[in-house]
Amino acid sequence: MFFDDALMANIQREFPRAQTDPWGKRRVFLDNGTGTLVLKRAADAQYLATTDWSANPGDSFPESRKAAEFMSAGLTAVADLLNAETPENIISGQTATSLMFQLSYALGKTMDSRHNIVATYYEHLSNMDPWRELVNRGAAGELRLVKLRPDGTLDMDHLRSLVDENTRVVTFSAASNLLGSKSPLAEVCRVAREAGACSIVDAVHHAAHGPLDVQAIGCDFLVISAYKFFTPKFISFMYGKRERLEELRSYVAGKGHASLHGRWHWGSPDQAKFAAVGATVDYLAQIGERTAHRYTGEFPQYTGRRRLLKMGLDAIDRYEKGLSRMMMEGIDGVPGLLELPNVKRWGLYDLNRLDERDPTFAFEMTNLTGKEAERILVEEHNIAMRSMLYWSMAEEFFGIDRPLRASLVHYNTPEDVALFLRAVREMGKR
Repeated sequence: MFFDDALMANIQREFPRAQTDPWGKRRVFLDNGTGTLVLKRAADAQYLATTDWSANPGDSFPESRKAAEFMSAGLTAVADLLNAETPENIISGQTATSLMFQLSYALGKTMDSRHNIVATYYEHLSNMDPWRELVNRGAAGELRLVKLRPDGTLDMDHLRSLVDENTRVVTFSAASNLLGSKSPLAEVCRVAREAGACSIVDAVHHAAHGPLDVQAIGCDFLVISAYKFFTPKFISFMYGKRERLEELRSYVAGKGHASLHGRWHWGSPDQAKFAAVGATVDYLAQIGERTAHRYTGEFPQYTGRRRLLKMGLDAIDRYEKGLSRMMMEGIDGVPGLLELPNVKRWGLYDLNRLDERDPTFAFEMTNLTGKEAERILVEEHNIAMRSMLYWSMAEEFFGIDRPLRASLVHYNTPEDVALFLRAVREMGKR
């Protein structure tokens, strides 16, 4: 495994509920795709910023000045995380869904019934319904959906065939929240750019799993949601190219907004959420510090915290590939999902293509209903995961009804995988 024992012990201290539940009982948390556990230092930073520095920014008294500092530091942290040109390129919002709707409304003002929008069949509905809304009210003519291959990856030939001179938006997920399939980000953005279309990346599911570089990707917009990468809920962020942010007109209240942030931000910011995000980004950079000896000469295009973040998130990606291999082929004498009885799998289960997926696994027990399997996992094995609708278009495309989803992140351990696989093996024998 890519993490040494000392680093793994430190990670467990940062997430006190990763290994034990609030009652002190050993558990396995595999519901990370719905929302990760919160980093302790992020929660502490939010608490202190709430209790000690609760004020709107923009005035001269100490609390107001400090609130402005938290906001500025948080936006700078996200800019570093995504390698954005400046913090001004980062727009905050309450949720990814609200940011997508805000962006779709702004883009809708530039479109008419001649124009089409291209999305994919593994989008989360937060990146589907905003574009459906434009078509439904006549602001755009058509929403076209890219098909998936049988293994759950994008059919890039089909995508290219859908994009034409009337395409104004190509919007797609960095990784499927149900299948774990990763998109070829730069390639899709290049297709959009060559057609003169705006490219939008929904990176909500992928942000916890590996490095993102908006300049290398070449996207016009990219959206992430803090609670999907170890931070408390109800703050999200959108990267936008400056020229795009300047040319579009968002729906905002108030008058005379001179700055980009003023023209896009809604309402009064919660300085405590920005403090929490800053703490999370610093934690990810510290993983880069702890693994820097493995990266001599790598990532020379980055400096300072940005380089540490690239190393830290690359280390997370490499560690999680090891977990994915164990999930598929097994560990400690227990077969993996590729061989366990009464398991029907969805998505990419190819040990030679681990680079093309995040550690998110969708499957069904053929001998149990989804809710029966969920109950057994929770009540008998203290494994937190669920069977539900995941707001994924992949469910419609493949005809999947409430599958189980095991989604891992870097605080999960090989022992977690072994406990999970033993539970699935036991369920398969019922």
